[in-house]
Formats: sequence, C-alpha cells, structure tokens
Amino acid sequence: MRKLNILWGLMMLTMVAFGQSASTINFVSTIRDGANTVHTQQLWIGEHADVTVDGDWNIYSEQIYIHPNAKIHGDGRIIIKNPNGAIFPMGEKPTVLDGSYVNVDCDIVFENKNNLVLMPLTYDGTDLLWENDAHTNFDWVIGRNLDFGVDDGHVILGDGHVILDEDATVSNYSENRYFVTNSDGSLKKEGLVGEFIFPIGYEEGTDSSNDYTPAKMINNGIKDGYSARVDHEVTDFPNSEEGVGREWTIEEDVDGGSYVELDLQHNRATDGTKYSQSKEQFVTQYAGEAPNTLGGDISSTTWDYSRVECAQETNEGTLTDGYTMTEASELSRIGFTDFYNHTRFTKAVCEKSVLEDIWKIFTADVEQCETQVSWVVDTSYLRASYFVVERSYDGILFLPIKTIAVTKGNEFYRYFDPVAPNGKVYYRVKVVDEDDDFEYSPVDMIESECGMEVATVYPNPFFDDVTIVTNTEGGVDGLVLYNEIGQRMDVPIQYDGNLIKIDARKLSAANYYALIINGDRFYTIELTKLLDRR
Repeated sequence: MRKLNILWGLMMLTMVAFGQSASTINFVSTIRDGANTVHTQQLWIGEHADVTVDGDWNIYSEQIYIHPNAKIHGDGRIIIKNPNGAIFPMGEKPTVLDGSYVNVDCDIVFENKNNLVLMPLTYDGTDLLWENDAHTNFDWVIGRNLDFGVDDGHVILGDGHVILDEDATVSNYSENRYFVTNSDGSLKKEGLVGEFIFPIGYEEGTDSSNDYTPAKMINNGIKDGYSARVDHEVTDFPNSEEGVGREWTIEEDVDGGSYVELDLQHNRATDGTKYSQSKEQFVTQYAGEAPNTLGGDISSTTWDYSRVECAQETNEGTLTDGYTMTEASELSRIGFTDFYNHTRFTKAVCEKSVLEDIWKIFTADVEQCETQVSWVVDTSYLRASYFVVERSYDGILFLPIKTIAVTKGNEFYRYFDPVAPNGKVYYRVKVVDEDDDFEYSPVDMIESECGMEVATVYPNPFFDDVTIVTNTEGGVDGLVLYNEIGQRMDVPIQYDGNLIKIDARKLSAANYYALIINGDRFYTIELTKLLDRR
C-alpha cells in the first residue's frame, strides 16, 4: 500500500510539472540533478517553501514568483531556460521574475536569449496559502554567482533592483550579456571593498550595436554597499558635444569613508562630436552648483574639474569577463570620496570652454567715482573669441553693455563703465569661444556712494523730452546721456539751476542712462524712450 502511495505521489508531481499551467512549491523539498525540471508556464515558490538545490534545476517557465518568506539555497544550480525549449513549447519569450527580495543562495545560470525581466507578479487563484497581490518589492537578491549563459541574454531591471550580497559574483558578462538599467532600477553590490565591475548598459544590444557601458570601482576605503545604473542622456552638462552621451549614477549606502578609483567604459558610438580620442579627457562628477571646487580646482559650471586627472582614454575596453572590446574605451580617475551627496558621473574632454574655470581674477571696483571692471584669464586653454560685459541692478537680470574682442596672448582685460549709480550694481562677463560656446564669470557687486540725490524725474518713460530735478544747490556741472552699451548720445540739454531738461526727440525707442556730474560726485538714472505717439 505504501509503494502505491509513493507511486501516486510521483504521478501527481509529474502532472504538475508537465500538464498544468502552473507549478507550486510550498513545502520543504530538495532538488536533485534533473529530477525537478519545470516545464509549466508559471512557477510559484510559496510562503512555506524551503528548497535545497543540490543538482541542476532547469526552469522553462515564463513567470517565476518567489514569496518573501521562501528559502532557496544549496550547492547546485538554478538554470533559467528559454520557455520555447519546454516539452510543450511556449514560444520565444522572456522570463519574468518577481524576486520579492529573497536571497537566492545558490548558483544561477541564465540561458534565455529573450532576456529576464524583473517585474511584480500577482496570482488570482484561491488555492495558494499566501497573499501576494499587495507586495511592492520585486527586487532579486543573489547570494552566490549569476552566470550569463547565452549571447543576447540580458537582465532587464526596469524599476527593480538586483542585489548581490557581500560574497556574490557575476560571470560571463560582455557586450552581448549585461544588466539593462533604463529606468530607476540598479545593480547593487553589498559590502564592497576592493574591486568590482558593474556590467550595465542603458539599452539592450549585441556586438557593434551594444550599449554596454560598465563601471569598475576599486574601493580602498570603508566597506559599503554601492549601486550603479546608466542613462543615455547627461543633464545640465555645459556642452554635450564635448562629452560622451552617457551618465552613470553611482550611490553608496552610508555617507563617508569612501576612497574610490572609478573606471568608466563606453561604446565609442556614443562619443560627442567634439569628444576626440586624440584629446585628453577626464571623469567628472556632478556638483550641483556653480562655481564649485568638488574636483579640487575651481569650476564655473555645475560639474567638477580636476586638471591633474586629464589623460587619454584607452583604445579598448577591458571591463568584460575575460577579453577586451576594440570598439570601446575606458577612462579612470582616483580619489572619489562622495557617492552619497554627489552621485552622477560622465566623461568629458579637458578643455577650458567645457568645464574648467578660465577666470583667474574677476573684480569690479569704484575708484574716484569711476567703475572699473577687470578680469584676468588663463590663456593656456582659452579658445575665446570675445567677451561681453554685462550689468544688473538686481543681480538677476543682466544686460550687455560692452563687447570686447580677445587679443591672443593677452590675459588682462578691463572696462570703464560710465554708469555707476548711487547704490548697488552687479557686473559679470560672458566669454564666447570660436564654437559659440560660452561661460560666465563670477558676479561682483559694487556699492557706490558717489552719487547725488534726484528729487524728481518726469515723465519716465517719455516720448519727446524728460525733466530731471536734483536736490543740489546752484545746479550741476553737467549731464551725459549714454545708450545701453555705453555709447555717448549727442542730444540738446537745457540747465536751469537744479532743473535739467533733455530733448530726446531724435532718439530711438530704447533704454538710456543719464550720468549727472557735480564736482567729484555723480549719479546715474535709467530712462526709457517710448515709440513716437504718431
């Protein structure tokens, strides 16, 4: 009778494995070599499952769900197969996996060329012993080794994460086999100290059409968990043509203690048009503010700059498992210490017009009631064509007042501004290079006490003429009218004590500045001429 029961149990297991649309494991079980191959559309590993994998467990299912309380461990291998290879072929389809943050503590071999997709799964049946339709964590934790077993077989993360615990590894990764991180999901390595390669890319691809853009970290600091993903666009980059078209996001669990050498590899098809292999390049980190000194040197953009790290990229990529890629190149930089507050990285050429701060000195000063804007530039990298001096009365809205051509080899420039008000005024300079790229200098503010008080200006804005009444006794020494770029305007001016009348009928509609002079004191007011009323 007992033999009959055992035979009946084996028949039932065979029927579940081959004749049903779903297989369920929800008890203590052992997988021995080839004994429990799953050919059903769905595999549900339940709440009470405690699975010891001692041999090869071949799974052809389209969907694999692991309950958060399940246990999977052993010295054998889980081999995830293409569903079309089942006894009853299901077609060439990806494998969908819901890992529920369970540590699968055995070796895994992935052999589905149609990819593995991390995605939440639900079950609408009534015969299972767990509730799984409300869970949100479908991350997959790997305790030993994940082997990319076939070309074209990628792991698509989406919004999910693959977490490799401290002892886990990845093998057989290449430009044809890697983790695709095209959303918020990332590949994470727990307890990283020493060297680890994150085999990631933004899009699925193979051979020359691959988007394999891995990152290698050598952490010589404190052990920590690090995650990495890559994006195909670099945001806030000053000139994307002078960088690569990829941005790596690398984050650490605990702030502080890192001392990392970071090596980034990219496909040369993603080079910007000005990212020449004949130039020197460097790995740059997003600082989030400008100017910044995140890289040690001052940068006037939101990305850092570190001249000592400029070097030429390699002619090939080595961040694969066992061989090099001729269509890729890699570049490294040492000394990164912050992957908590500053998590974005890319590569760029080492040119002043892209990232490095060209301004050695920039200042605006008032001397003897005259404003002088001065700047000194580093000419070693300067490819500028001209400067534009800009002025603002609120530090926000800047208007151009003077264009100054670059004199090759000249590092000192200055401009005398006749419009110096009684109060605060802000200055900056824009440098424009031969490719029409531009950068701004720091902003400097002066506060002049040279001016005199003006009692009334009427009308302003005006059509034909405008009258200025000052608080001076005995009138003023004179008035000079300038346009917005500092050119002197020749117009009739009448003086009557402390009353000044400007005949503006010949002026075009625009903004003007009246500089009122009285001894060693002066005052500047802004006037606006409107279009003729006719």
